[in-house]
This record gives sequence, structure tokens and C-alpha cells, in this order.
Amino acid sequence: MWRAHLARLESSDYSRHLSDRKLHWSTASEKDNDYFEILRSGNSTNFTSIATVKGSGTTQTTRNYNFTDYSPLAGTNYYQLKQVDTDGQSSLSKIVAVRAIEETSSLKIIALAEEQAIQLTAFAEQNSTAQITINDLSGKRMITNRASLIKGYNTIKLPASLAKGIYVLTIQGSNLSQAAKFIF
Repeated sequence: MWRAHLARLESSDYSRHLSDRKLHWSTASEKDNDYFEILRSGNSTNFTSIATVKGSGTTQTTRNYNFTDYSPLAGTNYYQLKQVDTDGQSSLSKIVAVRAIEETSSLKIIALAEEQAIQLTAFAEQNSTAQITINDLSGKRMITNRASLIKGYNTIKLPASLAKGIYVLTIQGSNLSQAAKFIF
């Protein structure tokens, strides 16, 4: 738990979903809360602002916030929130480390737009089940599916009624967590 100047924060939970690095936090109440600035660092010392999220001003009700970092640095990313009031005063949250996905995954995706389908190939170290999700770049979940995997390479074809655009496919199971962007 951390407390920002004039905005009591109930929790700051930085999800460690390897595919999308979602940051979630909430406020129990706010007074003159203008915005949150999301700061990121590759070394936990030198932070750069990567986005802002509008605050709710003054409220006595719980507010939930989130941000998705679709362009993380290689390796471990360190995140910190800066809460800024309408008068310019600010407070910083604790620093949280999140390991980014390596781009050298064995996940391959083929968009079959004419068939309204996606074909993916993924390597599994053992027999298992996995959850497959497809999100648009705003983070909206478009498709969720489960698949049985065998040890080795698996090719899976999923129906996908998607509009033209860029999407992020994630496959997660025991000993398997991979993600890749694709164009449909």
C-alpha cells in the first residue's frame, strides 16, 4: 500500500502477465487528483515518463486505474507511479520490477483473414493445457480459448472474427508463456 499526496491509494498491483505488463492501481478516495504519470526504468534508478492516466479529481468512492505497456524494455522493467494534484504537488509510489517477455519465443502466428481464423505454432516442454488469448492494442480481450498441448511443437487453428488491425496473442500454460503481435 502506498499513499499519494491527497489521494489515498488502496493498492498498487502491477500484474506480472508476461504478455502485456498491465499495471493496476486503485484509490480509496481522491482530492484534487489531476493525473497519474507512469514512469519506467531499465535500471531502477533513471526513470522516464511513458504515459499519463487522467485522475478523477475529487471523489469519495473507489476508483480503479490501469495502463498496459506494449513496448517494454528488454529484460527487467521497473515501474513507478507519480500522482499529480491540480496544484502541481506530487507523490511517488514504490518501485516494482516486472520482467519483460523475450522476443525470441518459438510462437509463430499466421493470420488467415479469408478463413476468419488464426493458426499458431507453439513449443511445449511437456503435455499440458494452455489458455490462448487475443487482445487488441488497447488491451481489450477479443478471444479466449483453451487448448491441449503435447510435448513438442503444436499447431492450433482458432476461429477469429476480427476486424483488420494489430493484435497481441498470448499462450500461457505450465512451463509456457509466450506472446507475439500479429496483423489480421
